Amino acid sequence: MENKDFYVIELKQKIKVGITQDFKSRFNNIKTGSGIKDNEIINVYHYTDLSSLESRIKRLFSKQNIAGEWFYKKEIVLDFIESLKEGHVPSIDLLKKIKNNSVKYSNVFKTGDFPYENYAILKENAINLLEQIKSERRGIGYPDSIDLAKFMRTKRANYRNMVYYADDDFKYFERKPNFSIENIKNNQIIECLRIIRNTTANNKIKDLLQDYIDSVFAERDLYIVKITELIRSFFFDSHNSTNELFIETDISYSNIEMELDKELNVYSLSRYFENLNKDELSFLKNAKNHNLRVSIFGNIDFDYKERFCFCFFEVENYLRVLNFLSITRLDENGVRLFFNDTDKYSKSYIFQYKYHLLNSSEKEFISSLEVKDVSFCYIEFEKDKQTYYCLFDDIEVVCKELKIKLDKNTKVKVEAEPFNDESSYIADIIESEKQIKNGGFIQINSKNQLNNFLNNLF
Repeated sequence: MENKDFYVIELKQKIKVGITQDFKSRFNNIKTGSGIKDNEIINVYHYTDLSSLESRIKRLFSKQNIAGEWFYKKEIVLDFIESLKEGHVPSIDLLKKIKNNSVKYSNVFKTGDFPYENYAILKENAINLLEQIKSERRGIGYPDSIDLAKFMRTKRANYRNMVYYADDDFKYFERKPNFSIENIKNNQIIECLRIIRNTTANNKIKDLLQDYIDSVFAERDLYIVKITELIRSFFFDSHNSTNELFIETDISYSNIEMELDKELNVYSLSRYFENLNKDELSFLKNAKNHNLRVSIFGNIDFDYKERFCFCFFEVENYLRVLNFLSITRLDENGVRLFFNDTDKYSKSYIFQYKYHLLNSSEKEFISSLEVKDVSFCYIEFEKDKQTYYCLFDDIEVVCKELKIKLDKNTKVKVEAEPFNDESSYIADIIESEKQIKNGGFIQINSKNQLNNFLNNLF
């Protein structure tokens, strides 16, 4: 029998052993066939003319077998891999030695505070975690002589201004500053800003943070308020990501017109959605992850700087707004709908196209719905306690096809003079969840409100 080469491929939690005549070709086939990426491979061991050991090794590792030539990297398999890392060449003597030592696994003893069978994985996790800490402290200082065993025992890494706490599996860490935000010093500010800068891949954010760092070095107070808020949010308050803290970073504030109503303590964009510029649209797009709420009554609101922020739109452009904000789309049996669940108290389904563009399945479905309200540009339906909306261009065509009798008041044109005080309008929007829906009209307090709620019969 022709002697072949023996190989071992080590991944994070398993290994593969085998023999081949052409290792390079076989290795590429394994990666392709098993979908293994190069960054998943820890080590590859290749030994010529050692094919006779394969059957012995497979028998020795039988309890750790996953399938075929794959084995879990634990217990005796882990000892075998450690021996290869130390430079030992597979041999019958080496296998006997490993087998004799394997008795220690019958009673899982502990290394430090960890079961031996998990220790290698935890150690690898701890090393990776320290690399992450080292990466975020680039340009700040990182002691290469850190004691790995101590880190695994205490689950913490101490620095002058910062302590890192690891979780039990050494997969995540939490930062705890050794100072208070009220008494923060310049060197501590710079360390914090560098950590934040090192944790983002966004180059615009990096540039902005470098401006902050340079201003601290120059002892200028130009950004001190923003810097303090940023450090408080990143290190002292919970947050989702670096980018979350910079919702407006890609936006030029000089191009955004926003007003603050101090009495109601709310912001609002000065222009309607239809007239927003590029930067304002980018700002609004980011609202998706900040408790966004979109109403068919012509308003968008979301959380911004611990307040509400509003943006208004023309109701006939509701579909355009839903599409812009990437509201969930559904397609069931040819019925194409938006599912607007941004307001937990009034979830609704909206046909993705206006009535005259609906397909046959959608018109058949709509005929099964109960009409609840006819407005100047949409119809409200209900079925099984679910609310549906369909927008239209020509109310007479829709009502004729659906056999809806119009109230004469529906087509009345309402005239109104501009109001000097818009605050009551915004107050009504905030309290929209309390609006009465059992007959009657919404009270109109401003011309803007009139434009949005025109003839909005309940």
